[in-house]
Amino acid sequence: MFSVGIPFLNRCNTTRPSAPSGPRLEGSLTDYARGGYHPINLGDVSQLRYKVVRKLGWGGYSTVWLAYDQRSGRHVAIKVLTADASASNKLHELQFLQHIQAHNRHHPGHSRVIQLLDNFYQAGPHGSHLCLCRRCWAKASSGYLQNTRKMSYPF
Repeated sequence: MFSVGIPFLNRCNTTRPSAPSGPRLEGSLTDYARGGYHPINLGDVSQLRYKVVRKLGWGGYSTVWLAYDQRSGRHVAIKVLTADASASNKLHELQFLQHIQAHNRHHPGHSRVIQLLDNFYQAGPHGSHLCLCRRCWAKASSGYLQNTRKMSYPF
């Protein structure tokens, strides 16, 4: 189970950052309230399986985390919906992913569509949160750079 704590912050910076002039790069702490985001810390383990490695991003109704699946030995992305989004009957992301997973596996493009690996609900201080576990699609930057060196144009 994810432990209850504050969201990951840059704890190395001891001075308060100046107010951002552009778009927010991180969710506000006020979004970690009843109905909002679920607080997750690096190293948290959920379902006795997924160990949180780092935060990948956030949006209006979810945060996305890189986690190591200790059972399969691979990294996964876990999208953790806000409690309000998890309880909404207007959001059908889980149903869409389940439909894609169950239908037409022999379609040539099936392997190129995000597949749902697991889903579960996580209870927390701000409500119950739907968690969608998916395969990570991004390649490690070191592998990307190594492959681009073989190309004839400069990177």
